[in-house]
Amino acid sequence: MHVAITDKNRLSTVKPDLAKGLDVKLSGVAADQLTVGANRSVWWRCLDFPDTHEPWPAIVNNRTGGFRKRYGTGCPACRLVKTSAQELRLKAELSTVLPINPDRGTLRTTQTEHVDMVAEADGMRLVLEFDGSYYHADEKSRATDHAKSQRLRAAGWTLVRIREDPLTPLDPTYDVVVGFVAEPEEAAADVLDHLARLGLIDAAAAGQYRALGAPQAAERAHAWILERIGAQALRIEYTAHNDAWESMFEALTAYEAQTGHCYPTDDVTVDGRSLGRWCRKQRGRQRTGRLRPEREKRLAAILTWSSHTAFEAGFWSRYRAYLQRAQATDPDERAMNRPGSNGDSIS
Repeated sequence: MHVAITDKNRLSTVKPDLAKGLDVKLSGVAADQLTVGANRSVWWRCLDFPDTHEPWPAIVNNRTGGFRKRYGTGCPACRLVKTSAQELRLKAELSTVLPINPDRGTLRTTQTEHVDMVAEADGMRLVLEFDGSYYHADEKSRATDHAKSQRLRAAGWTLVRIREDPLTPLDPTYDVVVGFVAEPEEAAADVLDHLARLGLIDAAAAGQYRALGAPQAAERAHAWILERIGAQALRIEYTAHNDAWESMFEALTAYEAQTGHCYPTDDVTVDGRSLGRWCRKQRGRQRTGRLRPEREKRLAAILTWSSHTAFEAGFWSRYRAYLQRAQATDPDERAMNRPGSNGDSIS
């Protein structure tokens, strides 16, 4: 179906930053001649690394996310680096609980298998594979991943695939889904909880890690990223996490407008990530002075945002209501309700 180009769906108007990445010469078309949902394949350049990342072809609708999807496709080189950095950060966090050998990357089945994480000690023979949503979404990847899983399990390994939302488990028992561009400590806590449910690790160890609520191996991960991917990865990763924060902030704004408060429960999710858990993390950072000033300012602009926990907010709300009722009574009644008066004592 032909879609007329108007200002409401013109690529250069609706997605001006993305339009800058269109390679007009290779594509043979300008951004103001394309709609956001166009099914035409054109060429794009990486805006962050135009001199080192090669241009790539992609359908406009897939690149922009069209009119309905939150995320579109990005630079393949950036996505590969970002996924690798995610994997290394997750691996570093999990290594604080699991006996992961950081230098072991292959196993032998009927062939040589390249694997992401191997934990082997005291009878544990565990392989963890991180499946990023960009590179494991198509049917060919699913078939390849499934075949690899079967080979590893046949060789005596317990295999758990860590699937990034919106991917679904290949094995409903052993695989676990983590949030899109999830913070490493959040993804690690979800994985450890899952391993505890499977009986592969002690539930107390998983609970202790989650209670910490902060990365435990950030320096180790930073060193691995610099050593194995390079400094460029840190910039790409930073951009990806900024985008994820913007997505959660947008969701919180919509949630507050609908419910009148900023205390979503954990089952309210955005791209597989808990909005409630995200809010608690922002409050924790705000109370400890670790929240970026510009983010603190934006959150404060939401009418009902507070750095208090839900319990604290409820207490102060009830206390304010009490004060309002007290002020509405006459002076003699207020005097009788004060401790030490001749009225009923407060024990």
